[in-house]
Amino acid sequence: MTKEIKNENNSMIYCYTDKNNVLQSAKISNYSLNGLVTLKEISNTKNSYKITEKLALWLTKEHESHNRYIKIIQGGDEIDYRTFFKVIHNRIIGLYEDFNKKKYLLLMQMLYKDIKSTVIYTNFGYQPRENCYVMGNKKILLDTKSIEDYPKFPDDLYLNEEEILQILPANGIIPKLFECENPEIILEGFVETIIKVFDAPVLMAIAVGFVVVSLIFLFQTLKAFHTLYFMANQMRGNQPFYIY
Repeated sequence: MTKEIKNENNSMIYCYTDKNNVLQSAKISNYSLNGLVTLKEISNTKNSYKITEKLALWLTKEHESHNRYIKIIQGGDEIDYRTFFKVIHNRIIGLYEDFNKKKYLLLMQMLYKDIKSTVIYTNFGYQPRENCYVMGNKKILLDTKSIEDYPKFPDDLYLNEEEILQILPANGIIPKLFECENPEIILEGFVETIIKVFDAPVLMAIAVGFVVVSLIFLFQTLKAFHTLYFMANQMRGNQPFYIY
């Protein structure tokens, strides 16, 4: 007796053959799920090296085919179907499904069928056991002095930037490497982005940070030890501060 779960018209369908060997089908959800890729998350620091496996899924609502949601499933989320669908429903409204243990096992078979794998690093920067630097879009291999794309997803997935950001585990600022013959083009784009994102007080703090770093580098290079005097406008009046 044939039994399977499949996606059809952005919903999941339970298909089976009855006792008379007649193929039957029933709609069991108002959304579809597709196995996107399995993630091997590597935590590579000076004192530890850990690998965690996760499953990335695509979720599409039945009547909102233009929107795709990324769902990340961890090992503990697969214990039973109730735990699994709790993750699926998180931060999304209007979903329903009709599953039991047997249907859930069929669903797992569908999600993992012919799925591919990719490596994700939990921390950006230097990876001591691989002697490389990981950025948000590139991996710099120091031994071979080469650069490769990161993360490496299968070409047929066609992920956009927003979906990739949902898969990357790092929070906060994501460093990126841009290659260009004219560095001024990259610098101009960087400055334009900073101006759009931050307001005046933050921009002032960033500017002061650049100045301080530049002066420290200058002092170390020229071995200068002169005292510099600055005036900073603060809420309670002009207050001087010193950099030695």
